[in-house]
Amino acid sequence: MAIKLARGNDESVVVTGASSFVGYHLCKYLSKFWNVYAVISNDLEKYDGVKRIRLEDLGGRVNWKVCDIGDEESIRKLIREVKPKIWVNHAGYVVGYAGSEFNVAEANRLNIAPLRYVYEGLAEVDCRGVIVTGSSMEYSAAKEPSVESELCAPYTAYGLSKLVETMSACRYAEDFGIPTRVARLFNPYGKLDGPEKLISYVVRMLARGEEVELTSCLLQRDFIYIENVANAYQLMLDDLGRGGWDIFNVSTGKALSLRMVIREIARKMGAQEKLLKFGAREDRAGEPAISHGDCEKARRILNWDPGEFGEGLEKMLADG
Repeated sequence: MAIKLARGNDESVVVTGASSFVGYHLCKYLSKFWNVYAVISNDLEKYDGVKRIRLEDLGGRVNWKVCDIGDEESIRKLIREVKPKIWVNHAGYVVGYAGSEFNVAEANRLNIAPLRYVYEGLAEVDCRGVIVTGSSMEYSAAKEPSVESELCAPYTAYGLSKLVETMSACRYAEDFGIPTRVARLFNPYGKLDGPEKLISYVVRMLARGEEVELTSCLLQRDFIYIENVANAYQLMLDDLGRGGWDIFNVSTGKALSLRMVIREIARKMGAQEKLLKFGAREDRAGEPAISHGDCEKARRILNWDPGEFGEGLEKMLADG
């Protein structure tokens, strides 16, 4: 039986990367239970587009902190000021994550190197735990669902950088005695996702009654609704009471055909399927045909329910 970590609205949780899609939803969800410090890299007025909308929506629900996550003194100062009970390490370098142009040096500077002084600083303020956002791209390309215990052989430089981040966090968890959980995210979707993301793009174009230019969409992916993602993080925070480190897939365990997903969106929106132009864009080279994660460990240990794609899609469409 898991030992839950006691929590209360007066205890502080730091969430880095608050302007991102997942970071925004984590702040929004966790602020129901904790005193959340949302960390961003620039002053609020310097953001625009969907990031600005996310931050304005968070508004007064959170405390705001500006911090350069690649700068040691900036991070140490933040930790000294806030003295967080929980640190959610979500911010990271993702530019060009799917291609050969991914900047490995920048990934090391922002994703991996900061962990050392994050853990050192947290150990000095009696932090009770860390949650690190991992990635499904840490896994090998395989037809079977990925399991947390398998030997990882990432097929991209980004996946390799995230795997090193995971391994580093687990090592520091032992070195500094700070309980740590890694959330290996698969394909989250929901309100205020990036406009370039597949589901957001399809919904936006169909809402306008415009043609949707698509690739062949023969790939299969594991889509997880963002509220279920945020709930998984809260359950991992509770699970920190077990101590040590652990890794959890945040996935549904189901690989859905992109064509099926897109046609389901059109059906629920009452849009004409002729607007879906499959094959209008070239497929991206090097993409694995299938990617999905086994979520039984999270079900068993965290008592987490990943939900169903149709339910999440209905909620997303209802949110507007």
